[in-house]
Amino acid sequence: MSSLASEQPDALREMLENRIQLRKDLIQNFIQREFQGNLAAFGRSLELADLPHRKTILRWASQEDLSLPKGAKRLLALAQALDVDPFMLLDIDLDLLMECCRKASWNLAWGSVHKSLAFLNELFRLTETDWPPEEICALFDGQWYTAHLQHDPRQGRNYYQPLEIHSDVFYREDGSVDGPRNPQLWYLAFRDMSYATGHPEPRSFWRPYAIVYLYQGEWVLLHLSGMLQRASVSEQAQGHFVLETFFGQGGAEFRLASLHPFETHAVPSDALPGGLPVLRCGFPE
Repeated sequence: MSSLASEQPDALREMLENRIQLRKDLIQNFIQREFQGNLAAFGRSLELADLPHRKTILRWASQEDLSLPKGAKRLLALAQALDVDPFMLLDIDLDLLMECCRKASWNLAWGSVHKSLAFLNELFRLTETDWPPEEICALFDGQWYTAHLQHDPRQGRNYYQPLEIHSDVFYREDGSVDGPRNPQLWYLAFRDMSYATGHPEPRSFWRPYAIVYLYQGEWVLLHLSGMLQRASVSEQAQGHFVLETFFGQGGAEFRLASLHPFETHAVPSDALPGGLPVLRCGFPE
C-alpha cells in the first residue's frame, strides 16, 4: 500500500468525509428487542459519566440523521450498550472502503477523518506487544477472545492453512440456542517469527491485515490490502465457516481476535469440512 495517508491526508479525508454513517438498523433492532422501543431506558444503559441528551439518543435511533457520534468515547459507549464490535456500527460502502485500502495505509490517524473513528488508531497501528488494545475490550468482557496459528516454514511453505471457526451463539430465555451471534467480528494480525533456535522468537511488529464478520446472513472478509470477499451463511451450520490464511516462505505467527467468544481448530487443507463457506486471505495479484 502507498503512503497516501501520511503524504496526502486531506485526500483520504475527502474520500471518506460524509460517507461513513451509523448503521441504524442495529440500533433500532436492539432497542426494540431489549427495551421494547423505550428510548429513555436505552439512554440510561449507556455507561457514560454524562449521559447523552434525550435528543442525542433520539437522533441515534432515527432514520433521518445518520451522522456519527461526536467522539470515539460515545461511539464505544454505544457499541457497549448494543454489545457489538464498534466497527460494526460504521455503515460505509464496502467498495469505497476497499478503494481506500488500496490507496492508503491503515495505520493512519483515523481521528483526523472523524473524531469518532479515533478508536481505529489503536486497532490498526503497528505494535510489538498488546495487540489488540485492552482499552476497547475493557468495555466488554474485559478481555479479547483470541486464537493463534504458528507457521514454521520447516514444516512447509507457500500454502493456505484452513481454520474452522465457530461463532458465539445467542440463547433463548429457556436456555436453548437461538442462533449465532449476529453480528460478530474478528480482527486478524500477524508478525514475523524466527524458529532458528528451536523456540519461536518475534522478529517484527504485529501487523493487522484483515477483518471478517458475520452480518445478516453473510460472511464478509475485508483484506486491508483492498480485497473483498463474501459468502452466504450455511443453513446447516449458520455460525460456522472456514478461514484460510497464507503460509509463505518465512516463519510467522497469526492472531485472530474478537470481543465475543468463539472456537477454532486447524484442519488439513485436503480435508475441509463439507458444506461450510470458505473465505481466503490471499494477496493481490
